[in-house]
Amino acid sequence: MPHLTEPVIFESKNIRMRLKRERITAAYVNYLFMTKLVRDIFEESAKQTVGMATISQPQIRRILVPLPPIDEQHEIVRRVEALFKLADDIEKRYEKARAHVDRLTQSILAKAFRGELVPQDPGDEPASELLKRIRQEKASKEEKGGVRSRRTRQD
Repeated sequence: MPHLTEPVIFESKNIRMRLKRERITAAYVNYLFMTKLVRDIFEESAKQTVGMATISQPQIRRILVPLPPIDEQHEIVRRVEALFKLADDIEKRYEKARAHVDRLTQSILAKAFRGELVPQDPGDEPASELLKRIRQEKASKEEKGGVRSRRTRQD
Protein backbone atom coordinates (compact mmCIF):
# COMPACT_ATOMS: atom_id res chain seq x y z
CA MET A 1 0.00 0.00 0.00
CA PRO A 2 1.52 3.40 -0.95
CA HIS A 3 2.26 5.88 1.82
CA LEU A 4 0.84 9.39 1.63
CA THR A 5 3.46 12.12 1.60
CA GLU A 6 1.33 14.73 3.35
CA PRO A 7 -1.73 14.91 5.61
CA VAL A 8 -5.01 14.61 3.74
CA ILE A 9 -8.69 14.77 4.49
CA PHE A 10 -11.00 12.42 2.64
CA GLU A 11 -14.22 14.16 1.76
CA SER A 12 -17.45 12.32 2.21
CA LYS A 13 -19.55 15.02 0.56
CA ASN A 14 -19.35 17.53 -2.20
CA ILE A 15 -21.51 20.60 -2.47
CA ARG A 16 -22.62 21.59 -5.92
CA MET A 17 -23.19 25.25 -6.61
CA ARG A 18 -25.34 26.47 -9.44
CA LEU A 19 -24.40 29.94 -10.50
CA LYS A 20 -26.51 32.44 -12.34
CA ARG A 21 -24.01 32.98 -15.11
CA GLU A 22 -25.40 36.40 -15.99
CA ARG A 23 -24.55 37.56 -12.42
CA ILE A 24 -21.43 35.63 -11.37
CA THR A 25 -18.64 33.67 -13.05
CA ALA A 26 -17.21 30.36 -11.87
CA ALA A 27 -13.63 31.68 -12.09
CA TYR A 28 -14.53 34.62 -9.85
CA VAL A 29 -16.15 32.29 -7.29
CA ASN A 30 -13.09 30.02 -7.41
CA TYR A 31 -10.70 32.89 -6.64
CA LEU A 32 -13.14 34.38 -4.14
CA PHE A 33 -13.13 31.09 -2.20
CA MET A 34 -9.33 31.27 -2.03
CA THR A 35 -9.34 34.66 -0.31
CA LYS A 36 -8.63 35.02 3.38
CA LEU A 37 -12.03 36.69 3.84
CA VAL A 38 -14.01 33.68 2.62
CA ARG A 39 -11.66 31.10 4.13
CA ASP A 40 -12.07 32.80 7.53
CA ILE A 41 -15.85 32.73 7.11
CA PHE A 42 -15.70 29.01 6.26
CA GLU A 43 -13.53 28.31 9.29
CA GLU A 44 -15.85 30.26 11.59
CA SER A 45 -18.93 28.49 10.17
CA ALA A 46 -17.46 25.00 10.00
CA LYS A 47 -18.14 22.33 12.58
CA GLN A 48 -15.20 20.23 13.75
CA THR A 49 -15.79 16.54 14.34
CA VAL A 50 -12.98 14.02 14.70
CA GLY A 51 -10.44 16.34 13.10
CA MET A 52 -12.58 17.00 10.05
CA ALA A 53 -14.26 20.32 9.34
CA THR A 54 -17.64 20.32 7.63
CA ILE A 55 -19.82 23.11 6.35
CA SER A 56 -23.42 22.67 5.28
CA GLN A 57 -25.35 24.13 2.36
CA PRO A 58 -27.45 26.36 4.65
CA GLN A 59 -24.23 27.75 6.16
CA ILE A 60 -22.89 28.48 2.68
CA ARG A 61 -26.16 30.20 1.69
CA ARG A 62 -25.79 32.60 4.63
CA ILE A 63 -22.31 33.75 3.55
CA LEU A 64 -22.37 37.24 2.10
CA VAL A 65 -19.74 37.77 -0.57
CA PRO A 66 -18.88 40.84 -2.60
CA LEU A 67 -20.60 40.65 -5.98
CA PRO A 68 -19.26 43.24 -8.40
CA PRO A 69 -20.70 43.63 -11.90
CA ILE A 70 -19.84 40.80 -14.31
CA ASP A 71 -17.36 42.97 -16.29
CA GLU A 72 -15.51 43.75 -13.06
CA GLN A 73 -15.46 40.05 -12.15
CA HIS A 74 -13.81 39.28 -15.51
CA GLU A 75 -11.23 42.01 -14.85
CA ILE A 76 -10.55 40.67 -11.34
CA VAL A 77 -10.05 37.15 -12.72
CA ARG A 78 -7.76 38.50 -15.47
CA ARG A 79 -5.62 40.38 -12.93
CA VAL A 80 -5.44 37.47 -10.50
CA GLU A 81 -4.34 35.13 -13.28
CA ALA A 82 -1.76 37.69 -14.46
CA LEU A 83 -0.39 37.89 -10.91
CA PHE A 84 -0.26 34.09 -10.63
CA LYS A 85 1.65 33.98 -13.93
CA LEU A 86 4.02 36.67 -12.67
CA ALA A 87 4.56 34.70 -9.45
CA ASP A 88 5.31 31.55 -11.48
CA ASP A 89 7.77 33.48 -13.67
CA ILE A 90 9.50 34.92 -10.60
CA GLU A 91 9.74 31.46 -9.06
CA LYS A 92 11.33 30.07 -12.24
CA ARG A 93 13.82 32.95 -12.33
CA TYR A 94 14.62 32.39 -8.66
CA GLU A 95 15.26 28.67 -9.22
CA LYS A 96 17.49 29.46 -12.19
CA ALA A 97 19.42 32.09 -10.18
CA ARG A 98 19.76 29.73 -7.22
CA ALA A 99 21.20 27.01 -9.48
CA HIS A 100 23.61 29.60 -10.92
CA VAL A 101 24.72 30.66 -7.41
CA ASP A 102 25.26 27.01 -6.42
CA ARG A 103 27.47 26.47 -9.48
CA LEU A 104 29.29 29.75 -8.82
CA THR A 105 29.97 28.78 -5.20
CA GLN A 106 31.48 25.48 -6.31
CA SER A 107 33.56 27.28 -8.93
CA ILE A 108 34.87 29.80 -6.39
CA LEU A 109 35.78 27.05 -3.94
CA ALA A 110 37.60 25.13 -6.66
CA LYS A 111 39.56 28.26 -7.65
CA ALA A 112 40.39 28.97 -4.01
CA PHE A 113 41.84 25.49 -3.54
CA ARG A 114 43.88 25.87 -6.73
CA GLY A 115 45.13 29.28 -5.54
CA GLU A 116 43.57 31.14 -8.45
CA LEU A 117 41.53 33.74 -6.56
CA VAL A 118 44.33 36.20 -5.83
CA PRO A 119 47.67 36.86 -7.50
CA GLN A 120 50.34 34.54 -6.15
CA ASP A 121 53.57 35.84 -4.67
CA PRO A 122 56.43 34.30 -6.63
CA GLY A 123 58.47 34.34 -3.41
CA ASP A 124 56.06 31.98 -1.64
CA GLU A 125 57.03 28.34 -1.49
CA PRO A 126 54.74 25.82 -3.22
CA ALA A 127 52.08 24.20 -1.04
CA SER A 128 53.76 20.81 -1.47
CA GLU A 129 56.93 22.20 0.12
CA LEU A 130 54.98 23.74 2.99
CA LEU A 131 53.21 20.41 3.65
CA LYS A 132 56.54 18.58 3.57
CA ARG A 133 57.99 21.03 6.10
CA ILE A 134 54.94 20.67 8.39
CA ARG A 135 55.26 16.87 8.31
CA GLN A 136 58.96 17.06 9.16
CA GLU A 137 58.30 19.41 12.09
CA LYS A 138 55.54 17.15 13.37
CA ALA A 139 57.71 14.05 13.09
CA SER A 140 60.53 15.84 14.89
CA LYS A 141 58.22 16.81 17.79
CA GLU A 142 56.85 13.25 18.01
CA GLU A 143 60.39 11.86 18.27
CA LYS A 144 61.09 14.23 21.16
CA GLY A 145 57.84 13.12 22.85
CA GLY A 146 56.29 16.56 22.79
CA VAL A 147 53.29 15.71 20.62
CA ARG A 148 51.34 12.47 20.41
CA SER A 149 49.79 11.57 17.09
CA ARG A 150 46.00 11.39 17.09
CA ARG A 151 46.15 8.08 15.26
CA THR A 152 48.02 6.39 18.10
CA ARG A 153 45.80 7.78 20.84
CA GLN A 154 43.40 5.24 22.33
CA ASP A 155 40.19 6.84 23.70
